Amino acid sequence: MSSSSSSSDSNKPKSHSQKQQQQRQQDQPISRSSFALLLILICSIVSLIFSKAASIQSEQNRASRSELSKSADDVLDDPAIMASVDDDAIDQGMTSYERAHKTPEEVASEPVEQSLAEEEKEEHSDLDGDLDYHLDKAVKQPKSEVDNCKKCAPVKVPEMCSYQPKRMMDDENQSVTMKKRKLLRKFSDKEEDEEKEDDDYSSSGSMYTNADVVNRTKFTIGRKLLKGHQAFQTDRNRELAKSRQPDFKPPTDKVRAVILEHYKKWQGDSVCTMWTRACVKRVLEGEDMGFKRGPEQYFKDKKLPGVDGSTVFPDLKRGELGTCALVAVADNMLGQGRGPQIDNHDTVFRYNGPLKAYKKDIGVKGDVYYWKQRRDEQQYGVEGQKANKYYMWKDAAKYFMFGDKKEFSHLTFRGKQLLWETPLSADMVGEVYGKYHEEMNIKTKHASTGGFKLAMSVLASGLCTRLDLYGFSSKGGGRYFKNAVVNTVHLIGLEHYALRVAMEEGYGVCVYD
Repeated sequence: MSSSSSSSDSNKPKSHSQKQQQQRQQDQPISRSSFALLLILICSIVSLIFSKAASIQSEQNRASRSELSKSADDVLDDPAIMASVDDDAIDQGMTSYERAHKTPEEVASEPVEQSLAEEEKEEHSDLDGDLDYHLDKAVKQPKSEVDNCKKCAPVKVPEMCSYQPKRMMDDENQSVTMKKRKLLRKFSDKEEDEEKEDDDYSSSGSMYTNADVVNRTKFTIGRKLLKGHQAFQTDRNRELAKSRQPDFKPPTDKVRAVILEHYKKWQGDSVCTMWTRACVKRVLEGEDMGFKRGPEQYFKDKKLPGVDGSTVFPDLKRGELGTCALVAVADNMLGQGRGPQIDNHDTVFRYNGPLKAYKKDIGVKGDVYYWKQRRDEQQYGVEGQKANKYYMWKDAAKYFMFGDKKEFSHLTFRGKQLLWETPLSADMVGEVYGKYHEEMNIKTKHASTGGFKLAMSVLASGLCTRLDLYGFSSKGGGRYFKNAVVNTVHLIGLEHYALRVAMEEGYGVCVYD
């Protein structure tokens, strides 16, 4: 009994000691947990403060952009317009200048702000000069002498080719490039005043208000949107490829007569060299256009869709495209500085070759893109160009190969309608080639270039009030983005001769450089 009691008494203090030890063990983790919770709370508060500051800054930026958009007639606020910027991509056509400075990969990975900062050190005649294009501004006229033709007579250059064409379209129909240039010019007028204000603020120690921030943001944003991501310009003095074309022998008067016969035919309103809606309707009404294949060839099932299949074709009438520039790919454009002159036209036709490094000489505007694409042609289509109006393809097979299946039934590409050539101009080209072979007793087979056919189609369509041609060489040198000379299967001298005839005979054509 006493033994049991003694044992019980000895256990009590032992039990109490254990409880104290357990209590101390429990207190330690609680203290650590509290510290962790406190640390998390502090971090949350700091994060909230920074988040609030960022939100305030974001609101100010949105206010600035909103003010900019309103002051620029909503040019920047229209996603459809800004989606057409076509100068923000890699240029795969390397020149010696580019190889000596930066690779396209380095340019693509470089921040836009850094790129723009470097551009300030360079001269950009097409973007940073006088952007106020005057109507009928004097320009360097086409050459009177003909390259690669010793016996060719001097070219009779019309007086109109010494002046920039009048733009026919109003502000609502201006291209993306022209709208952005107008916007930048508006902000540029205030740049000197803003710099003076900066000096005043610095000397007086005053603080900027929200209105000051908005005004200072206008020019910066407008300039960045206009210039895009462009880190270098073309080497305008690079050594160009030498032509393999033999010296051109001028054709006889009979060849000239054949050319003029077609030019005169094309002056009629009933001529269809493009599949416009009016021309397709004539086919649907049973008229024999004289073509082996009609507009149904551009559909997978070879049938026009719906009750009226003409609705998927562009509704264009003669003269509707205004003043036009057609930009080919010859390297004779390099060093001429005609970029602003080209961009001043109402409508610019061009191939989807590189633009970014060559803006000074070939411009940036692209209203109608002739989409050239092959799996082995790396230079075409790499810059993500987007047409403002229409696209063109060589034939339906190319379109089906590279287009989007979802657009086939609507006959569109990248959301824009397609402008297809009829066989009419190709027939003319074949006849001129054949007559020249006959008159000059040439036995070797030749074929025309796609650029010459395109020029004839645009000229014959009558859609342009004036047609200025750039990048059509009489000697057949290289492309402006690649030193690959024209194949001798093409009679470049004959094609250039036909273009000069259109210029000399007053058909509203100017052939530059």
